[in-house]
Amino acid sequence: MNSQPSAPATPPPLLRVQELAKTYIRRGSFTQPGARVQAVKGVSFSIEAGSTLGLAGSSGCGKSTVARCIGRIERPDEGKILFDGHNLAALSFRELRPFRPAIQMVFQDAATAMNPSFSAADIIAEPLLIQGIGTAEERAGRVRQAMQEAGLPAEWSGRAAHDFSGGQRQRLTLARALVLKPKLLVLDEPLTGLDVSTRAQIANLLLAVQAAHGIAYLFISHDLFLLGHLADRIAVMSEGQLVEEGPTSQIMARPQHAETRKLLAASGRQLAPAGAGR
Repeated sequence: MNSQPSAPATPPPLLRVQELAKTYIRRGSFTQPGARVQAVKGVSFSIEAGSTLGLAGSSGCGKSTVARCIGRIERPDEGKILFDGHNLAALSFRELRPFRPAIQMVFQDAATAMNPSFSAADIIAEPLLIQGIGTAEERAGRVRQAMQEAGLPAEWSGRAAHDFSGGQRQRLTLARALVLKPKLLVLDEPLTGLDVSTRAQIANLLLAVQAAHGIAYLFISHDLFLLGHLADRIAVMSEGQLVEEGPTSQIMARPQHAETRKLLAASGRQLAPAGAGR
């Protein structure tokens, strides 16, 4: 009896977040202690290599805290952050160092992520210097490549950051992240505050970069219709918890939770037809 060939094993997700929790203590006074605020409560999700999870929710729902925990800017109080099989939540600052290049963050306010007096080349090269990667010539080559991928002309390498427009600074921040050749980008409201045309350009740029390099994205936004164009799956947060998750087409066409319906209504558009999204 001939044995049938076994199906290839499904690779584990690049990132698996399990029961993530984070609590803050609000500042109190001499007469009243600070109150405990649980920003994230038992959040779990996963992201496959090369795919995009859109994390949506209203302001204050805890989505940025999730991002900061994954990037280990914050240390979670509970839960696991399994990245390539390693629990980042349990690692010390020194133990995290080898993983830093693989997970890069892009924030809403690009100006706060860079020294305004640095040249574009210096800003992009800084992570390479911090990680001790490459010779000066190799770093210069990677800077040129990252600028090209982010849609920045090479002749702008000597321009100071304060001479860039808002959209150009966001491209500069993206180039700074890409220069380390990450496996995961955590994008926290990166298109908020940009005009419609610039938002569309950078959204398309992110799709092109992902297609070229197979980078996974955790894309955080309050705009479900933006996530409908960018994400493979969408997870919705409310008051620190995940309240709905599913394929983008399902979330856009048949939202189940009141928070999801509220986010869709907030854009002033009708529900998207089935099959929306990627």
